[in-house]
Amino acid sequence: MGLEAMRVSLGLQHGIQVTLPDFLDTCDTADLKMKLHSLKEEGSKGPGYSIRQLAFILETWSTKVRRPVRLGQMLKEAGRRKDTSQYFTYGPYDAKKTVWVMCQTMDEDAPEWFGLQPNPPKSKGPPAEGKSPANNETPSGPRGMAEAEYSMRFSNGFRTLETSHAGFLCGLYAPIETMKAMKREQSYNNLPVPTFEELKNIWSNPTLRKEMTEVYGEDQVNNLDASQISRVLDIWGKEHNLVLQIGVLERNNATFQTGTRGGIKKPFLVPHPEANNPLCMVIWIHNDSAQNGQLGILGHWTGVMPT
Repeated sequence: MGLEAMRVSLGLQHGIQVTLPDFLDTCDTADLKMKLHSLKEEGSKGPGYSIRQLAFILETWSTKVRRPVRLGQMLKEAGRRKDTSQYFTYGPYDAKKTVWVMCQTMDEDAPEWFGLQPNPPKSKGPPAEGKSPANNETPSGPRGMAEAEYSMRFSNGFRTLETSHAGFLCGLYAPIETMKAMKREQSYNNLPVPTFEELKNIWSNPTLRKEMTEVYGEDQVNNLDASQISRVLDIWGKEHNLVLQIGVLERNNATFQTGTRGGIKKPFLVPHPEANNPLCMVIWIHNDSAQNGQLGILGHWTGVMPT
């Protein structure tokens, strides 16, 4: 979700805290909505925003708050062994700050967006619109950190934990099971654990429901994705003075072997604005990738623990 990636990157790279409604409220007039709609890329069928729409939202917001920034895009193609990343910038040329986000293309209509850590390209000047910076100006993303976190937590592998799928809300049950397992370890014995009712109440909150509907284009009541799980857990964490970041282990159906690094795709961390906080704690969850592109089949989230 591109708006969330921009929000996270603003916080990580420039220390600017923004909410999703802040972005959306900047385009609330008929003229701005028409302009935004006109920037939808031809042929795009997905509910998300195009890169030019995101750049327009960012520029409109930055003009309103008088903090000139421009949007930088790191474009990656999933499945490539060789790094063929491309870099583009959009927005006012005189902006001294660039907000870098990563767009990983998985298929034409469903790109995956990530916020980036706070060491974006060091450029002597903004490149022309749509042009790529020099090859050494590469922003770093969350994947390297995810591998390091995974190695520290699961040095001898992991196992999944039995997790309820009641109401297709396994995404809320999964972090609870992980945190229950963590609490049994001496180093985490003071860790509070959310109840399902607490997370369900957060997910059902009308304010969050409205936010999610505006971002996803529908009022989704269950079958949460990683970003939605992260949002719920982040709100709960703040209520308990905790900084919690979701880490995702996704089953690799081609090389599956239970509980091993080879049996999962590259682990990743859902971007979090306080990822660099020394108190930030990663809560890992696992998805079995059961859907694998098949309609009518849903993937299942489970908690995990080290073996």
